[in-house]
Amino acid sequence: GLNSPLTTFHGFSINVNNDLKYFDNIIACGLKDYPQTSIKKILSKTIPIYDVKEQLLDSFGNIFKIPVLRII
Repeated sequence: GLNSPLTTFHGFSINVNNDLKYFDNIIACGLKDYPQTSIKKILSKTIPIYDVKEQLLDSFGNIFKIPVLRII
């Protein structure tokens, strides 16, 4: 998540190659007509998690115009 003084904590997740059966009984954010998906399901192929991580970090820094520190 993100930590900023005087604000709430927020976070997000990205389903990359995970087994979506674990979401079968979860209605995320009350949106019952919108089931969980993953990058693998959308693209019909497995994507290396490292590639997703690098693209995510680069995009996050560019969008919010902040440097992103990579820790391991």
